[in-house]
Amino acid sequence: MDNHINRLKRNILCAPSKKSQENCYTCKEKDSLTIPDQNTKVYAVSQEILSGKLLYEFKTIEAMVKIYCKAHHKETTWADCQDCQEFLAYAHEKLDRCPYGQNKPTCNKCPVHCYKPHMRAKAKEIMVYGGPRMLLPHPIMAIKHLLAERQPVPGKPPAAASNRHQRIKIKQVDSN
Repeated sequence: MDNHINRLKRNILCAPSKKSQENCYTCKEKDSLTIPDQNTKVYAVSQEILSGKLLYEFKTIEAMVKIYCKAHHKETTWADCQDCQEFLAYAHEKLDRCPYGQNKPTCNKCPVHCYKPHMRAKAKEIMVYGGPRMLLPHPIMAIKHLLAERQPVPGKPPAAASNRHQRIKIKQVDSN
């Protein structure tokens, strides 16, 4: 349980579960999908950590991953797929630490490539497959994503604009 909470404190997302009896897919601990004091799903942490445009971006990539996983990993369900859950956790962490913060351009237009090369290739594969197929199950999300790709790319990211830096600033102000 300590490992799970430490991962939560480091803002690494653990995967969702349909049943609380299942193991956490990230840290493999039994019934660790709930935070002991708050009794909330760890997966809901993404809504506490990310907000605004970053949360919407995460929901978009999550929808694409679901479509991709359903077609490519037929032996497991989306919630049980270790590869897809690890990718989503990685994407969540990178969105949280994006140097552009709430002014983040879409990843394919971004001049700062924060993904590691193998994860960037996986993200591209997922987006190439899931993006066009997102139009039927998530039409509004797909159209908004296409419109976001047409926005101009901002210049150099401002210092300490990432979502993570903003949370740290708030914590420092609250502690003083």
